[in-house]
Amino acid sequence: MAVKRDLASGPEKGPALRAPSKLGIGRPPVRSNALSFAVLAFQQVPPAPGRPAAPGKAGTAPPAAPQPAAEQPSQPEAGADAPPPSGGAMSLFFPLLLIVPFLLLMFWTSRSQQKKQKKLLESLKKGDRVLSQSGLIGKLVEVDERYAKIEVAPGVKVQMLRSSLLGRDNEETQKAAAERK
Repeated sequence: MAVKRDLASGPEKGPALRAPSKLGIGRPPVRSNALSFAVLAFQQVPPAPGRPAAPGKAGTAPPAAPQPAAEQPSQPEAGADAPPPSGGAMSLFFPLLLIVPFLLLMFWTSRSQQKKQKKLLESLKKGDRVLSQSGLIGKLVEVDERYAKIEVAPGVKVQMLRSSLLGRDNEETQKAAAERK
């Protein structure tokens, strides 16, 4: 690691060896007082509640004499120390306006998929070559309201839920499987 050699300014300090500074370690950089004053002097900061304005400031009125307790209003004025008014109903309506179309889209797509699957399962008949969600391919032997039996090999019949059938194993999927092999 290379060490930087810096010459300190001023007659009281001689040359000093100093390691390169690391970000966030050590003393903060020293700012000149003129810069700090210039940054802070032009801010429009109101006086703290209950404190009078600084004397000699332009545009500030001298502090008013305190009013007797009976004459002070119990409610603060609309513009003084009151929080800004909220958005009202629009602040609640805008997020709903963004979310509702997405919910409707999700509901519509799921309903259309359910209708397609129901139509597909109703169109199956005995002897069809079917594909299940688990990847089994076989000949449909029996179909009930809840269960279906598939013959995956000669003499091997598997009973599964009817809802786990994806549909017919058509020639396109058979060709695609043969091409992968």
